[in-house]
Amino acid sequence: MKPIAVGCCAFAGGFTWGLREAGIETIAQLEFPDNGVKPHLKTARANFDHPIYSRGPQFWPIEELAFMEPDIVYAQPPCAPWSPAGYGPTRGTNKHDSDPRVAWTKAAFTLIEKLDPKIFVYESVQPTFKKTRESFLDPVALDCNLNGMSCYHILLNGAFVGVPHNRKRYFFVASKFEIPWIAPAAIAPPTALETLESVPFDISDVPHWPRPIDQRTWEHDISFVNPGETLLSAWKRLNPPETWTDNGRGQVSGRPAFGSYRLHPDKSPRTFFGSYTILHPTKERPLTFREMKAIAGYPPEFVMTGSYNSGMVQMGQAVLPPVGKWIGGQMMRGLIQREQALGNTTVLHYQ
Repeated sequence: MKPIAVGCCAFAGGFTWGLREAGIETIAQLEFPDNGVKPHLKTARANFDHPIYSRGPQFWPIEELAFMEPDIVYAQPPCAPWSPAGYGPTRGTNKHDSDPRVAWTKAAFTLIEKLDPKIFVYESVQPTFKKTRESFLDPVALDCNLNGMSCYHILLNGAFVGVPHNRKRYFFVASKFEIPWIAPAAIAPPTALETLESVPFDISDVPHWPRPIDQRTWEHDISFVNPGETLLSAWKRLNPPETWTDNGRGQVSGRPAFGSYRLHPDKSPRTFFGSYTILHPTKERPLTFREMKAIAGYPPEFVMTGSYNSGMVQMGQAVLPPVGKWIGGQMMRGLIQREQALGNTTVLHYQ
């Protein structure tokens, strides 16, 4: 029988898809009531048949799910409280304490005791490991160790396990069985151009400008943006500071967002997040949505609902399918071998 899993804050389902490819079937998804995740859950319902409980922890059917004895519980609560995005000299400095979404992470970790899975896996950005290890993660690991579980802190670049762009993330895994981790093969990820050349042409494909400010600024002179260059750097190169004007909201008129850039044809793309403009490396246009899905590591058959911007956000916030498949494959080996956990904690660097 296939191992069964429960997802917590699994959102649109990139992690869920990857686990399914590894042979692990999700039986339920536990979410919080928040308008920001409604598009994600619509995508999840378009791809999976399992029930989604989206009214918050007090409405999660914990007893029913515990009775089903899930083999795995996986969680990817919002990483924004620990993400470097949003930090500045006077803002964001205490968001890992004050952000209300920290409660989502704490609720996810209670499922170790409430659902008693054989394996629990939690994903976040790598600064989570650095910011909360001593205060939060180490005490959780120690408690798991004392209860006979082995724990693993994994620092992973998804580019090493099949994601067609660089994407560093952190995973915490607690397991009742030893997991015989196999380091990813030292194979260079594909370049941006190699990935894009694998996308079949479709006459319905339309290049998208997620950010209107980028379209207004660059639609007619994309050629001024060099391969691998951010739109912001190119704009500053072409517009010296003495020409800048205020747009009335304390911002520089016409200045592009920092996350928008042009792919380099001979390099793997950098991490992307949110609805930023990404330009094709050799053509004078932004990427189409199917090209963006390919850069993110999604198979063509994965249904992404909503607008282009919504899809970009869903992919930017996801555990991407190749990573889910790799993590799932490692856990499967542990479940098959069933070697009793040693009750210790290990740090693994796969970057």
